[in-house]
Amino acid sequence: MDFGIGTQINPLAALDRSSGELRRTPSIEEVAQQFEAVFVAQLLQVMRQSVESSGLFGEGSAGKQVHLEMMDQELALELVRRGGFGLADQIRHYLEQAQQRAEEKLEKSAAKR
Repeated sequence: MDFGIGTQINPLAALDRSSGELRRTPSIEEVAQQFEAVFVAQLLQVMRQSVESSGLFGEGSAGKQVHLEMMDQELALELVRRGGFGLADQIRHYLEQAQQRAEEKLEKSAAKR
């Protein structure tokens, strides 16, 4: 699933297929934005399912479903780019604190040796 913010949302996307080496790790900011984009896309999808369709535009077709999923992804990306719901900021803050605590633990364990 490609959300266009930094890298794809796929664990194998970090693997460079030509050389078999790992590409650069996305920043905490990119990861937080990607997560928010996935969350918002899922939210939009559930919201769309809650609306009764008229059947006028072929809602049951596979092509229509693919189009709606792509539209939800793009809408989610645009919402996140414009500030989103603040979820990315909260995730970034949490991940930065967790990273800082991990670095402090490493420093303490290295100092004991």
